[in-house]
Amino acid sequence: MRVKKKPFTLLEICICLMLISWLGAAIGWQIKSLVDSQRLSTEVNRLKLHLEELQTLALSHGADLQIHLIIHEEKRLICSVETDAPKIKEMKIKPLQFKSISYLTSGESQEPKNRESFKILSTGRIEFNKLLGFHQKKKKQAAEKDEKNSDALWIDMTKPLQIKIYNCYHPINQHNYIPKRPQKKVPVPKEEVS
Repeated sequence: MRVKKKPFTLLEICICLMLISWLGAAIGWQIKSLVDSQRLSTEVNRLKLHLEELQTLALSHGADLQIHLIIHEEKRLICSVETDAPKIKEMKIKPLQFKSISYLTSGESQEPKNRESFKILSTGRIEFNKLLGFHQKKKKQAAEKDEKNSDALWIDMTKPLQIKIYNCYHPINQHNYIPKRPQKKVPVPKEEVS
């Protein structure tokens, strides 16, 4: 005698579909947040590379560059360059746009800003001795979260020629990075020619 298998009831099918949709929504939310944080990381890395290229350009042409970071009304960052050097003006450097950065912070104040300007000198040195924060979300949402959240990245421009990226806020002691000049001159030995 064969035992007939009972088919699933409509209630069981509805419960399974509801559980699958909840699981899909949770996974989709995690994937969206990962994509957003990766997009921010990519754009901050792109800005860092652009600043390093501008340092090289300032060094090679011996010209000072004025960099403007402006948050546009549509919550996107625009990086533009001004200079007096005719050779660099002929290059017509186009402003870069970054869509996932919604506001800036600089230094220890952590107050949102819509504009920041600094100079890259002809020696390649950046005249901006602060941490520059790039944030994805608005002020209200960021204030509710901890400072170690993943929706912000910081560019460290406290070192004279080196630009670094951090994923959490690190107040920097500037004296650790700038070496002191030697007090005594070290005599250089003369080589004998034979």
